[in-house]
Amino acid sequence: MAVSWFMRFSTVLCWLVILCLGMAWWFRYSLVELDNTVVQELASPDGSLVIQEFRSNRDGFDHAPYGQMLVLSRKPTRNPEDGYVFFAGYCQKLSYAWEGMTRVNVQCLGDDTEPRTLSTQMYGIEVQYRAGVVRNAKHQPG
Repeated sequence: MAVSWFMRFSTVLCWLVILCLGMAWWFRYSLVELDNTVVQELASPDGSLVIQEFRSNRDGFDHAPYGQMLVLSRKPTRNPEDGYVFFAGYCQKLSYAWEGMTRVNVQCLGDDTEPRTLSTQMYGIEVQYRAGVVRNAKHQPG
């Protein structure tokens, strides 16, 4: 009788552990979407790679808390850490474009254009970065 009780207890305990691990995994990956928002995706000319623009919704240990990140990956992802973060910063206007398969042009306009993360080379692809100040037509000398 004691062995039977122990077997039932260990089986129930095993299933509870599996359930808790499954819930922890689901909870971790369901919150990833709350940390970052995908703004836009841009496929490479041959379609083998994709650049995703993420906006961070959190502070803390991110590349640029509450800023923008550009991520290179083979397919769209929900989490920037699943790809290669090659730019992170704070831009009022961020633009980027593929130039063939060997170069990506990134332009950041705003008051604080110093990148927090910037890779100039990734997987044989050159990153060309330009920064500038946003000019307001109302305040330009006429």
